[in-house]
Amino acid sequence: TNTTAYVTLPENTAIATLDLESGKYTAIRTLQTINQRIDASDRDGPGNSTAASVNDVVASLPMPDTIKTFVRGGTRLLVTANEGDARIDDGDIARASSSPIDQTVSGSGDQIYSAGNVNNGGIGRIDILQDQGDTDGDGLIEVPTAMGTRSFTIWNAETNTLVFDSGSMIEDFVVANDITTHGINSGNVSTFDTRSDAKGPEIEALEFASFDGRDFVFVGAERQNGIFQFDITDLNNVEIVGYYNTVTGTDDTGGAFISPESITFIAAADNPTGLNLIAVGYEGTGANGSVAIYSVSAIPEPSAAAALAGFGALGLAALRRRRSVR
Repeated sequence: TNTTAYVTLPENTAIATLDLESGKYTAIRTLQTINQRIDASDRDGPGNSTAASVNDVVASLPMPDTIKTFVRGGTRLLVTANEGDARIDDGDIARASSSPIDQTVSGSGDQIYSAGNVNNGGIGRIDILQDQGDTDGDGLIEVPTAMGTRSFTIWNAETNTLVFDSGSMIEDFVVANDITTHGINSGNVSTFDTRSDAKGPEIEALEFASFDGRDFVFVGAERQNGIFQFDITDLNNVEIVGYYNTVTGTDDTGGAFISPESITFIAAADNPTGLNLIAVGYEGTGANGSVAIYSVSAIPEPSAAAALAGFGALGLAALRRRRSVR
């Protein structure tokens, strides 16, 4: 029975459990820090247009926005879009380059904790939390910690254990398949790479859907503007099997269809078209927000790469636009 609600607490990077019958919160569980490989710089030179730019391993707090839930194998699972919005009025956020980072500690991956990479070409440009990562209490930050993970995560609802995280899949996909939108802001391709130091694609909209015998998570990137369809039927083999972006090669080509804020799945049996649909609410530019409706389909195996070929102007759009309203 639907007697429990799950509520994201972004600034607390936690999920609260609400008993709807008693009207009382029964648990507040903090989400774990996640190490992610990201493009952390908007000033990393020629490499910012290649896969080589997504090379900084950064600890991040999920700080989730949208949350969805589903049951698999008798276990309740939660899916979160880890946007990473935070209040700045507490004065606990600053660029890594101006933060008291312990220069003697070296890290893994792109050596993000070493003095040589706390600069504009490494992690120096990203905002980190000043009250996180001081592991030995010496006033210096040993683990620079960013806000938001540029991913979605699946959690066990009872334990908050991490079940799956999409990691760098979104940034990797955009760099490989739709490079002009990498790191853009609000659907404007002239801002290429400017968001790389500030939550990147900024994952906000999220929906879970089951149809044609498969499970999917739809993710909307508020800044990069893409809608991504993940097949999560096998959590050991999650793939991006669909992608659509109203932005193409020129500035603000999406018009009112900029900055997806919400996604709602409408099953084929529940609408007159007989098609599986998603309705996407876009924030838009200025007061020009709108709603777009897309038809969606289950992309067959063996591979997402083969299935994506031949759809739309980008050669990628497995989410086909059916109509737009308002």
